[in-house]
Order: sequence, then C-alpha cells, then structure tokens
Amino acid sequence: MGNAQLVQTATPPSSPSVPRTKLNVAAGAVLGAILGIVLAVIWYRFDGRLRSPEELSAEYQLPLLGVVSRSRGLNVASRRSNREARLPPAAAEQFRTIRARLRYLNRDHDLRSILVTSAAAGDGKSTIAWGLARAIAMNAEGGVLLIEADLRRPSLARDHGLRAYPGLADVLAQGISLDIVIQTVVAASFGKQREGSDFPAETGHGQSENGDETLAGGGSSETRFKYRRGSAPPQSQPLRAQQAHLKMSASVHPANGLLDTGPTMDVIVAGAIPSNSAELLDSSAMSRLMQAATEQYKYVVLDGPPASIVSDWLPLVAHASGIVVVSSMRNASKGNAERLRSELDNLNAPVLGLVVNNANRRDERSWGYQRPSESYHPAARTAADAGNSAGDDPENGNSVTDSTVESKAARA
Repeated sequence: MGNAQLVQTATPPSSPSVPRTKLNVAAGAVLGAILGIVLAVIWYRFDGRLRSPEELSAEYQLPLLGVVSRSRGLNVASRRSNREARLPPAAAEQFRTIRARLRYLNRDHDLRSILVTSAAAGDGKSTIAWGLARAIAMNAEGGVLLIEADLRRPSLARDHGLRAYPGLADVLAQGISLDIVIQTVVAASFGKQREGSDFPAETGHGQSENGDETLAGGGSSETRFKYRRGSAPPQSQPLRAQQAHLKMSASVHPANGLLDTGPTMDVIVAGAIPSNSAELLDSSAMSRLMQAATEQYKYVVLDGPPASIVSDWLPLVAHASGIVVVSSMRNASKGNAERLRSELDNLNAPVLGLVVNNANRRDERSWGYQRPSESYHPAARTAADAGNSAGDDPENGNSVTDSTVESKAARA
C-alpha cells in the first residue's frame, strides 16, 4: 500500500443521506401554503362575485341603508293575493330601519320622490319598493303614493292581489284620470281589495300570435297593449262611462274595497304592457303625472325598471329627488356594480344609498343585531295583530307563524 495509513475505521451511517424526508415535508408544507395563498389572492382578485353587504357597499361606493334577509315568511307575504298578508316581524323591522336611515342620512334634503332601481333583473327591487312605501306610510303624514314604473315586467298586481288594469300605462297613453287608477291599500297589513272590484277596460282586445291578449291604445295610434293570458279586462262597458262611480280616492272608505283600517298608502300599478314604454315614461304626460302626484302626496315612491338592462329608467331620474339602489346577494357582481355606478356618476344622479336584498342570516348578523333582537319582535305586535294571526289558516302559511317557527329553530 506504500505510505497509506489507516486513520479511522469507516462506520456505516445510521440513516440515508437522501432523501431527507423531514426537510422535504417541511419545505413542501411551506411552499404549498405560499402557493395556496397566492392562488387564493389571484382567484379573489379576478372573481367578480361579491359576498357580503359590506363588499357591495364598498363596490357601489354608497352608504348601506339596510339589509333585507332571505325569508320564507317575506316571500309568502309578498305573494299572498286576495287575503291578509302580514310581514314577518323581523322583515318589518328591516324596512323600518331603511326608512329611518333614509330620513336621518338625508335630513337636509326634501325627499318628495324616491326612485327604487337595481343593476339587474331579479334583485327584488319591487319587493323593496313596496316594503319601503309601506314603512313610510306607517309613519308619514300627507300620504304616500307608490307608482309601478316598470312597464315591461310589472309584478305588483300579481304579487299583492291588486287590480291589474287600468294603470300607469293607461294614464300616459290614453289620458285616463289619475284618480281612476289609484288603489288604496292598508299599509299595516299589506292590504288588498275585495273580490269583484276589477276595473273593466275599453273594448277592442284580441289575440296575439303568442296567445297573449292585446289592446290598441285609445290615446295613441303607436301604442299597443299586451295583457297576460286570461287576465285581460272583460269587454263589458267602455272605460270612461264608468269613471264617475268607480273613482278611487285616498280616503279609507268601504267603497274602496278595503278589508281593514289603519294607515294606508295609494298604489298605481303598471297596467297593460305597452309597446313603447320608454317613450311613455319620457312623455309630457309623465311629467304632468309626477307634478300632480308630488302636489297631492308628501312622498312618491317609484318602482323603476332595472338600470343596466333597459333605458326606461333614465327619464325617471329627472322626476326623482333621490335614488335607492337595490342589489341582491344572489346576483351581486363587481361588473354590475361598476356599470351602474358609472351610469349614476355620468348622470350626476342624486343617489341616497344601497339596500342589500336576499342576504344570508350570517351576513345580517355581521351587519346588525339579528340574533339578540329576535326577542324584541313578538313584543312589538299589537293585540289586533295577534288576533288576526290567530285566525289565519295555517295551511296557507301564515307569515307570523312561519317567522316564529324559524326563530325557534334558530335558537334550537
């Protein structure tokens, strides 16, 4: 071996040098966490959905007027035609909150007319407009008028058991007197009219190709009306021949067909669906109607069409002293919010704030006091409310009973 010497005897290692399992696991965990965070940030940045009322308020750059939670009782109350329909106590409190915030956030402004609109169809703006008008009527002197200005997809008559014809479109196109189309409802109980109070319209309607009934407008040769199948007024008597004895007034009187007493609000439904809704809303007749309405009522609430879909809402901005934007958590997206916000900025519109509809219960709890306040709602019911709710048919889904059951289930 020459000069080679044995310095130390080699000993075999107790563990392999590679792979280093513990080091690799630790490094992989750290890298995986970093990668997950990066992907989550990228996904959140490019995801167009908005997940909370606070995010909606920030995206619209509007103050949050209130949150209306998703409620089976509210849906039942909104679609219970021709019978008593009371708001669940929690929903009624939410609308009172919206009313109070509108009042105090805009106490330096004269809010005579309020336009309710939304960025997309299906946001529930008509439900919010109805609930807001009802809440204002419960605490307002001078009268409240709700006008359904969404002439393309009207829903108030169907959802609340009101007379479908005549309505706003008939006033604008045919020159019908404003008093003729006004319907008075009891605000305290989502009132309705007695059966048999339907107002017959003028004759001359027929069948369209799709089966809907149509009626040529008497005031304009360019306006044609479309009625839903089976719901067109009968061809009994001319409309103007009955105006004298079928005139609706704002007073509480048995002739109005009211089943209840208490605070009331007046409603003008959309009426027959016209072929030129944008032109009618931008007409001088609409200006005269709004002038007469604001002179007769202290508050006028306009249920407008969706702002980002059709142009019908643009003429209504000129008639509104304030605009309330409604957005549903089901349809909330950054794109819709950005488009509507840009449109409102371009018009320099007097926007009052945002109402978030269809919010989850956890969103409501994070924004307000939903759980602790549940015990307050039953105490707010009057003796009359208790008597009416006790006499309702449980098979038809009484809203107060439904709300009580939901509250008990939540506490369980």
